[in-house]
Amino acid sequence: MAQDAAEARRLLPEFIARFRQEPLLYTPLSQDGHPKLILRANLAQMMLRGLVHNLPKQGMIRETYQLLRLARSMEEGQTLAGPRTTEYDRLFQLGLQASVEAVVAAGLKERLEAGKLVDALEAIVEPFATTWRDHSQTLRVATLELISHDRDWVKMTDFIKRYGRELFHARFLAMSNMRGILLRGVGAYLNDLQAEPDPLHPLRLLGDLDHGIPRTDVERFMQIILQTLIENYDHLRDYNATTTQSDYGENIHRLFDFLRLKARYDRAAWLLKPLNLTHEVLARRDGAAAALWRERVEGITREAADKYVQELGQLERTHGIRLATIRDSIEERFVQPMVLDHLCALIEPALSDAKRTLGTDEISPLEKALAPLAATPSGVGLDVPAWVSRLQGELERVRTAKSDLANLAETMYQVPMAVVPFAELVEQLRDWENWSQEEG
Repeated sequence: MAQDAAEARRLLPEFIARFRQEPLLYTPLSQDGHPKLILRANLAQMMLRGLVHNLPKQGMIRETYQLLRLARSMEEGQTLAGPRTTEYDRLFQLGLQASVEAVVAAGLKERLEAGKLVDALEAIVEPFATTWRDHSQTLRVATLELISHDRDWVKMTDFIKRYGRELFHARFLAMSNMRGILLRGVGAYLNDLQAEPDPLHPLRLLGDLDHGIPRTDVERFMQIILQTLIENYDHLRDYNATTTQSDYGENIHRLFDFLRLKARYDRAAWLLKPLNLTHEVLARRDGAAAALWRERVEGITREAADKYVQELGQLERTHGIRLATIRDSIEERFVQPMVLDHLCALIEPALSDAKRTLGTDEISPLEKALAPLAATPSGVGLDVPAWVSRLQGELERVRTAKSDLANLAETMYQVPMAVVPFAELVEQLRDWENWSQEEG
């Protein structure tokens, strides 16, 4: 195994030099992307995924980190017209979790206490988190992030107040109608309104178009409004179901105030994803270390979480509206996904123990952990709670993993874990800041 790792380290620089010219981004076929470019990008991504998933098993944490940085620089350097699709999120998750898995396995083998393991993971995750923040600056978490200046927000709010009563009625806000408008284009929709005006319900917007308000502003605002409502359709239904203000289209700017706050919260939560991915591995492998990791993350994020909750309370008082779905999201305080990780980790043991406990009154650890969530209502009853969907997905994953096909794939295509001392793994990323400066 040591010889294999040494040979891989020797060959990696040559591979990087040749591979660097490959495309990783592509434009989808639906947006006139070229099939050849899509195929090349998918093959390159598949090769990278295989490497970052398996190199940590050979003790190559440093090389995994370097490949993730390589992928970032390749995407930044690729020129591509039109919409671009990136697979970096999936690649990053595979590389980080495989690296954490290797470190945790080595720590458990040497019977390290939870505190030492968590301390080491904090040091290892830091460079990965820095790379993730760099990647996050190149993408949009929510459509409302397109409104980056307060003056633009005021202009869009004024647009809604001025034209919303006539535009944003119940039929217009139906999902099928909004998708149809975006599919044809907002410009074509405005042309249709001008070509066939309703004499019984004249639109103020048509009289002002190109005179009182530029067409480009109208198209931009309506594009953002429609995309935002489609992205947050569960919150739109909550708004329609729980407030009488939704009867008047000009009031929908109040919903957008809540969605703007949620977009900021989602951006902050997105930046914390490396911490969540690390906890997901810990929850399955070491319950004590996972609990300590949650405690530290909660300490780091408590002040920011409190601020978001306070801002939400201020919005609720200002508008006289309380949207349960928005409050549920922000009340997660960045750590609720980790609580669900803990629950998901209990599903496989519960399935394994199900036959033994069948017909008895014994309460499983999973049932005990579920009790607080089951006793606390969430949302407005329009959809299945997110935590139920998450547990259902984990249940299906565990059942699939126990199938004959999964066992065959596990034995045929997986690289075995090499025995690498814990200290050696941790030491690999000690001087990562120096590499970053040299690459820069």
